[in-house]
Amino acid sequence: MDEASEGVVWCGKNLHVVATDRLKAVPQGQTATKSYSSGEYQLFEIMGSGGLYLEIAYANWDNGDRDVRATVVSESGPLRRLEPNRLRLGIHNLSGNKSWVELSQARVQSNNPSQWSNSKMATYDQLNIGAGLDVVNKLREVSAQEIGSKAIILGQTGTRKNYLCATFENENQWCPIIAFVLTRILPLLNEYTG
Repeated sequence: MDEASEGVVWCGKNLHVVATDRLKAVPQGQTATKSYSSGEYQLFEIMGSGGLYLEIAYANWDNGDRDVRATVVSESGPLRRLEPNRLRLGIHNLSGNKSWVELSQARVQSNNPSQWSNSKMATYDQLNIGAGLDVVNKLREVSAQEIGSKAIILGQTGTRKNYLCATFENENQWCPIIAFVLTRILPLLNEYTG
């Protein structure tokens, strides 16, 4: 995790993600589990070629929920589909000191490209094509521990058991931040339709 220890991680499309020391109190907001709580955002900045700028947040909610979300998004270009506070990436607790995120992927809707995106189940190939880089290798660079289906890693048997996920240590903010970039931001920048 050399890049992350320096506070900057490079991703595809000449993007770099920068950890800031800015915190933002949130008096009331909706978490990824659709609960309402107060909490705090740890802010990260994403900068890229052509003046691209986004602000994303690692949200710690007072009710114990955690997620990653966009807070400031350019109003033009492919990222217009990533409305602030939509397509949140929920961070879920495992036993011990581990957490996990689901690697569902934001996609441009081929039948309505101007519509905002939803997240979809993605294979490894779809994740790689959408991000324009090897997603597993990039997640390993930021200390992801296990990457695979929720059925295999988490023992899930429900309707989302075939969705991919990644596990990491609870205190590792970089893994879910980069997972958000790889599964939400880059597929939209690349105008990936799946």
